[in-house]
Amino acid sequence: MGAIMRLVLRHRVMTGRQQPGCHSFYLEIYHNGKRSYEPLDIVANPKDKANYREAVQFCQDIMAKRQLELKGDCPPV
Repeated sequence: MGAIMRLVLRHRVMTGRQQPGCHSFYLEIYHNGKRSYEPLDIVANPKDKANYREAVQFCQDIMAKRQLELKGDCPPV
């Protein structure tokens, strides 16, 4: 039986003085019964719709590549 794996793209609403209300994206990875987090270092303001959609699409692309790496179909970059 193959390894149980799940990747979830999540965001956190930032607070404080720097970028209040902006979203910081990260991956939540469940692999072989363990949960880990991988920050993507991407921040987007949801009020800027075009930029936000572009950031989410970029995060989804990263998530797809990471999923292939975890399956062992391609080498890590």
